[in-house]
Amino acid sequence: MLEMINRYAHGLVAIPSILACRQRGLFRQISRQPGLPRQQLAEALAANEGHLAVVLRLLQSLRWLSVDAQGGIHLQPQAALAQAIPEEILSLLRFPFPAYLQQPLPEGSLAGWIEHSQARWQVPDELLADLLDGLLLAPLLLALHHRRCFAQGEPLFATLHPLARQEVTDLFLAKGWMRSTTEGGTLTPIGQFLVDRILIIGTTASYLPMLLQVDLLLFGDAAAVFARDGRGHERHVDRTLNVVGSGFQHGKFFADIDETVAALFNQPLGEQPDFVVDMGCGDGTLLARVYEVIRTQSARGPLLATHPVQMVGVDYNETALQATAQTLADIPHQVLRGDIGDPAALHQTLLAHDIDPAAVLHLRSFLDHDRPWVAPQDAARTAARLQQGHEGVYVDTDGAAIPPHVAVQGLVEHLERWSHLVNRHGLIVLEVHTLPPTTVAEHLDLSENLHFAAYHAFSSQYLVEAQTFLMAAAEAGLFPKPGLSKRYPASLPFSRITLNVFTRQPYTLRHPTAA
Repeated sequence: MLEMINRYAHGLVAIPSILACRQRGLFRQISRQPGLPRQQLAEALAANEGHLAVVLRLLQSLRWLSVDAQGGIHLQPQAALAQAIPEEILSLLRFPFPAYLQQPLPEGSLAGWIEHSQARWQVPDELLADLLDGLLLAPLLLALHHRRCFAQGEPLFATLHPLARQEVTDLFLAKGWMRSTTEGGTLTPIGQFLVDRILIIGTTASYLPMLLQVDLLLFGDAAAVFARDGRGHERHVDRTLNVVGSGFQHGKFFADIDETVAALFNQPLGEQPDFVVDMGCGDGTLLARVYEVIRTQSARGPLLATHPVQMVGVDYNETALQATAQTLADIPHQVLRGDIGDPAALHQTLLAHDIDPAAVLHLRSFLDHDRPWVAPQDAARTAARLQQGHEGVYVDTDGAAIPPHVAVQGLVEHLERWSHLVNRHGLIVLEVHTLPPTTVAEHLDLSENLHFAAYHAFSSQYLVEAQTFLMAAAEAGLFPKPGLSKRYPASLPFSRITLNVFTRQPYTLRHPTAA
């Protein structure tokens, strides 16, 4: 059933993107001029090349198009399915699902959309039907979860408005997600699996405000999509839903951080850090968890009264710092303002708050790819990197493409700036990665990457492949501590996420050259 959750999330990103490209003539243009390179295609369509590259990579991952050795773009037979997508389905992106569950709406009911879903949208492809289902079922299931319709001991859908209750019940019965009983109904094992994990879609759905403007993103003023409101709040993402969805997904990875932290604090006392600094601390949940591990699972725990460990939350967002202070109220802590893109300023801030940089264990999770873009300064190394065959799609805030070799050099220089803060205690990094389109296509149902990589690239986040990230760290003199690295998923032939404890060494690695 996890593959179905992935397909619904894929659909939330893919369908609006494909429809915008269809309307602007992408498929006609490639059909008329097969083998056209991306830059010329962008010029012909008056598109923002960077954001167009995101969609082209997504279509590669769906096997709707291919790219030849010279960069020429070609349609594949599956691309004909683009014509079968009903344009009116985009209205579901604006449908007020939470209000629908509570009261009659001028927009009417979901009955017509549910009928389309039951008819598999009358398209000749099961995958496409599931992608289309995503625009209906993902926001509906999230709205039901928000209303606690699946709470233990509560009758299913009892709190819904009668019309919504009947339509949702009919949908769940038709999908095989529930069975009728005299008490009203119970979830089937498949239904229970789905509702227990629906928050997996939360991070993707949080970007619906951006996806509603995907035409502007691709063919207009891309920077306007990311402009903040008058109070400085983000408008392209529902940050609350994003935090909830991210927290739900990250729990299993934080459990492995527990093991890593325990190992570091089981070393001889003189080799242990006295501070844990979490850059991008959010609400402080990870720091609180780390402190509890130190207290209950490490040799340092019984010694905390005489040898305390202080948790230090660092974030650019003042609201996050306030939340962290509340979360850590009963734990020795400090909260400091800081930016992942400016480690030198963080170093000075630590000194100013009597935090010995040499006694710090640095920690961060899923943040390096979301750093502010800083163009690389070393022109010679950037140019030399062009021969190394880097891949990926990288976009600046105006929609222009950042060449892969430039993006990777930017990462190397970012990690070089951080290397000056990394001491013998190390830097724990959880990071998420992109995958090649061929790998995504082969494992479409088992990987989140089709939708995940697309909305990250759309929003100017810089995912690199796992091996590229590790090599970039090595070029900066940062190497993983043996025995403390993990990759996810561990049982499949690709790495979406890595966990490493980096320490700085007095040497670096470089890519080999022909010379």
